[in-house]
Amino acid sequence: MKKYFLIAISSVAVLFGSVVSVQAATNDNNWAIPNDVLPGTQSVLFQDAGSGEKFSALVLESALNDRTKDPTCVDAYYTACAKNPYQFSALIPQCVNASDLNCISGFGAIKPDGTKVEGQFSNYFPLKAQNAYLGSIGNGLPSGATGSIYTIPGVTHAGGDKFYVSVFMKGGYWGNVYGGSTVSARLDNFSAQISPVDLEKAPFVGGSCGLTSCPDAGFAKIRDVNGNFFWGGQSPGWDGVHNCVATSASDSMCAQKFSFPENTRFYLEIKVNNLPYGWLHGRLADPKINVTYVANLGSSGGVNTLYFEGSPVQTPVVYKSFKWADMPAQLKTQYNEASGEFRRGSSGGYSRIPTPGTISDPLLRNYTSAPLPSGRNSIDELKAWLPFINDKASASP
Repeated sequence: MKKYFLIAISSVAVLFGSVVSVQAATNDNNWAIPNDVLPGTQSVLFQDAGSGEKFSALVLESALNDRTKDPTCVDAYYTACAKNPYQFSALIPQCVNASDLNCISGFGAIKPDGTKVEGQFSNYFPLKAQNAYLGSIGNGLPSGATGSIYTIPGVTHAGGDKFYVSVFMKGGYWGNVYGGSTVSARLDNFSAQISPVDLEKAPFVGGSCGLTSCPDAGFAKIRDVNGNFFWGGQSPGWDGVHNCVATSASDSMCAQKFSFPENTRFYLEIKVNNLPYGWLHGRLADPKINVTYVANLGSSGGVNTLYFEGSPVQTPVVYKSFKWADMPAQLKTQYNEASGEFRRGSSGGYSRIPTPGTISDPLLRNYTSAPLPSGRNSIDELKAWLPFINDKASASP
């Protein structure tokens, strides 16, 4: 039985407004998101970990509308992102020095007898982010890296002894919209994830873009169906065989998910000077969460340590796909025909057909709606699909 250890903080105060009954399906550990890539496909994916592969990037906001140019910055000191509005997404790095901030400072396991076993950092995966950038402690901007591979002495799982650990921070700087005269970064989203993994060869990762050398997840030049290139966010996608929490395109590797070991708790600690705010929600049992104020850095803000501890829990995954032409009329009316988005509010989605814009013809479009794991609209969308999935999950990984 595969379980998730996931923590998230949202800047919006949202709680589940009702309970929806979904029966868990019998499933082994190798369930993977189907490889539905054909035009005219309308799909939906409900899962706790969100959809797509998270990546790091520092992006000049004014450049996002020009798909012919690279919108990314390598730092917030000497580039256009130093004084102009930007957006950032960061898989934060390891803490190496005592003065490091916005970094992972500890990870490990707690055995049934209460013994705490410290994890050992092995390497980043992939080794370097597609859009790696240097952050600014003074502005509360985290550096952009990739996820971390750990081992924990004496703690193993069905796939071996590796654990993938990621802490994701996302936000931006939008001038004086929120007051003040500094270029301090505003943090709008925070999440953390732990997954038991094995690093496996997956040929689709290196060749998913149709080129000889494909980029890792992040901003890159993308080739559309007509052979033209444009800049945008992308990732390898799915092959219907692997269930990768992260991928490395240069060597066609997949961090394949496995089950957590039974009767073992896990902990994660980070150091930040850009403190998350809002509601804390997650999928872990018997949680223990501490926020400790450590020191004042003056204009750079205060140093805080965030400590999370808990046991993994089992959560269902729901996936279903229809050809738009064959989609039940009752369900089809719930979606915008021109965009494929849920009419009562969309919180995310993706296409398996690379294009710089939205394909408005549903017979040509490929779209998967991927709602957030919380919120009124997400619950309503799940309710709309229940009659068409036989009130049964695709998997209970």
